[in-house]
Amino acid sequence: RGADVSWLSEMEGDKKTFKKKDGTQADLFDVLKDCGLDAIRLRVWVDPYKGWSGPADVEAVAKKVSAAGLALMVDFHYSDFFADPSRQKAPSAWEKDKADADKVAALVTTHTQEVLQALKAAGVTVNWVQIGNETRGGMVYPAGQLDYDNKGTQFRGFVKLFNAGYAAAKAVYPSALVMPHLNDAFDSPANTWWLSNFKSQGGKFDAIALSHYPHYESKLWI
Repeated sequence: RGADVSWLSEMEGDKKTFKKKDGTQADLFDVLKDCGLDAIRLRVWVDPYKGWSGPADVEAVAKKVSAAGLALMVDFHYSDFFADPSRQKAPSAWEKDKADADKVAALVTTHTQEVLQALKAAGVTVNWVQIGNETRGGMVYPAGQLDYDNKGTQFRGFVKLFNAGYAAAKAVYPSALVMPHLNDAFDSPANTWWLSNFKSQGGKFDAIALSHYPHYESKLWI
């Protein structure tokens, strides 16, 4: 049982506090553990506004996660803000290279390694690594965008970027489970089709991450 608490630093900066069920104020991770949670996800943006969810912020929060004895997932968005099916915008620093898959793959490698190496040096254990966020249409457009006009078989650019992230993550944390992330967990046929194409073109993965929002979707998946 886990929670994404990527807003923690910003909330604490705004003087927000957290309370246990009995109303006593406590550290967020103590509150979560009292509720039965044992894992945390933290998103990483490349160069975000005010640094929230940037590499330094993630390291600071990850140290708290580690000190609390909780498992950790690191979610790489490869963007300066949220990446999802409606937006997979390249980070500003990558703008000039965003159409060149080889150059973007090198940037993905460097960014992934730098973030994870900093965590490892800080004594943090990473259990799972998510390469991209809700990447049904790819990531870091246009280099990693899927070509659906080619009947969905044009996964080459995306696979190049994903595998660069996969290899970088494994180089730092060999035991971590590295995974792609798709939205619409309920859509088994679409997910099977996507993963089959991804795998057939050389995509490497240890597990699958799926997101689902029952209060927004037309179908329930329980």
